[in-house]
Amino acid sequence: MVNNNLPVETAIELCEQGFDPVPVEYKGKKPLYSKWQKTKITEANAHHYFNGKEMNHGILLGEGIIDIDLDDPIAIQVAKYFLPPTGMIFGRKGKRRSHYLYKSDHSLTMHFQWKDTSLLEIRAKGAQTVVPPSIHVSGESITWEQFDECSYVNSDKIVEIAKKIAFVSLLAKKYPKQAGNRDEICLALTGALIRNDYDVEETNTIVKIIAGISGDEEVNQRLKAKRTLEQLEQGGNVSGIPQLKKLLILSDEEEKLLRNWMSDNVIESFSIQTQSLKNIIISQIPPRPWIYGRMLLLGHITAIIGTGGTSKSTIANAVAVSLAAGKGWINQTCHHAYPVWIYNKEEDQEELDRRLKAQEKFLQLKGDPNLYANLHYQSGIKQPIILAEQNQFKKPKENKQWVEACSNFIKENNIKLWVIDPLVSIHYLDENNNMQMDFLARLLISIAQDAKCAILLVHHSNKASTVSSEEHESLMNNARGASSLLNAARIAYSVKTMSEAEAKKFGVNTRMRYNYMRLADAKNNYSLLSADATWLERTSEYINMESVPTLKLVKLTSQKENDKIKQEEEARRLHPVLLKWFDTPSISLHVAAKNLITFEEYYYQEDKTTICRRLERMFTQPVILGGIALQYKKEKKGATSRWLVKKEVA
Repeated sequence: MVNNNLPVETAIELCEQGFDPVPVEYKGKKPLYSKWQKTKITEANAHHYFNGKEMNHGILLGEGIIDIDLDDPIAIQVAKYFLPPTGMIFGRKGKRRSHYLYKSDHSLTMHFQWKDTSLLEIRAKGAQTVVPPSIHVSGESITWEQFDECSYVNSDKIVEIAKKIAFVSLLAKKYPKQAGNRDEICLALTGALIRNDYDVEETNTIVKIIAGISGDEEVNQRLKAKRTLEQLEQGGNVSGIPQLKKLLILSDEEEKLLRNWMSDNVIESFSIQTQSLKNIIISQIPPRPWIYGRMLLLGHITAIIGTGGTSKSTIANAVAVSLAAGKGWINQTCHHAYPVWIYNKEEDQEELDRRLKAQEKFLQLKGDPNLYANLHYQSGIKQPIILAEQNQFKKPKENKQWVEACSNFIKENNIKLWVIDPLVSIHYLDENNNMQMDFLARLLISIAQDAKCAILLVHHSNKASTVSSEEHESLMNNARGASSLLNAARIAYSVKTMSEAEAKKFGVNTRMRYNYMRLADAKNNYSLLSADATWLERTSEYINMESVPTLKLVKLTSQKENDKIKQEEEARRLHPVLLKWFDTPSISLHVAAKNLITFEEYYYQEDKTTICRRLERMFTQPVILGGIALQYKKEKKGATSRWLVKKEVA
């Protein structure tokens, strides 16, 4: 960007860079228009707002752009060690590199303040920031230190970094400038960090930064994180924040700030931004980003739950393959082909190859270019992906390297569905601990929302499939482990093998019932639950003479329904025959049965009495044939019963 102060030209350049420019008073920070937050300035209308007068330039924040505003000189020094690289950094002569711009989904403006001193801000929704070329109130020019592409950082990450900058800055301000009890201070700080789940390398880095900024000449002697961790693991005593408070003479308020900023679970004060329903136009509300019927939704988790051997993986593979090809399956519509990533830790790579080729063959997708371009898959047996684990104090901890690696892969390949099979394979947490499972759930949701993909989890049930599969209310409760993770899933399906009662109901041989799976809606926060279950029948494809399981959609009806259908079919077949035989409008059941056995091949092996019963049952129901309504009436003459036929135009 040209460093000049031609208002219109600069505003247009900001628009070209993807920013929303804001006219700001010259040598100030106040926007010139009262409705600046809702005013959309474009290249076409910029001249109406930047009209040749001297003014500064701001950009609207919170619309995918945030500003890390480093207010304190110490915070500026500290920030360079923690903030991720970005192409847009600016400041002024008195406070160089005091502003870092990032692309982000973070929307809350957050302030980190010590006493009356503002250390830093995350400036987002509801705020604007003055950018080059502008003039600060001090008269200094605001200039770019770097002007290139903004880097992306997700919300959780930037909050974590901002808190880290805040507490390191606070401790650097309190750190003694002269020798004395520096070693004790660093030892207590080390203990506090280790207890708050900082690893050895990060702990030593923080101690080194604080001591180095303060001019400590014995920095390397203060690095004792490894020894402290070993001491803790052996059950020894380690000093922490209470001792740090005593040595640095921290007030209660300073101790509270330190604990909050050092912890992962406390968010500092932020400005609350609410919306008025009056301003919402229905036509402008975007549709939910469904990508596969009402089964998969971008930014959300879908779970498939079932006991072992219920074809959960086969279902997940079929969904993934069909989505990659842009085809629907199991009553789910699919209008576009999307990149898909299958991570499976139950099968080795060869078996995974075999199963996915079988799906390709079964779904008739051989040669499909979308499938080959979009399907990414891997076995996790040799290299498992572990997103979360327990620290030395049995608390949940994010494995940042793997989380970052997975997020980057999803973004780089534009993955829209990540299949994790099974859920237990991606963590070392306690499945029965609600707090730890909630931690894992939030981690998965953050990945899904950050990368704008759907996640399909394959999860085991901990109960045998003896409960009737029609009991929807029990399906979610049967999921193994704590309930919090599955509660976080917006959509869930249960898979159960056909029960003996269901086999009897549908007329399926009980020895064959294990070939039938019932896929049922267990939960859907964004759509009505289906009243009808989906029945899938095991079948197979042969890959190099090896049978590989697949599933086909089948329609099952109860024995009662089947009997009714058979009766209706028989009636449609017999009525014309019976009426053809008799010129008179009366029929004797015994004569009809005898003629059927004699002349109709279908009844050769039938018993006469049985046929009579079926005919009598059939005659009790009116029937329409060729536009003629037939009504049968029973008439008894002596020992003989005959049926009279009444014909009317239908």
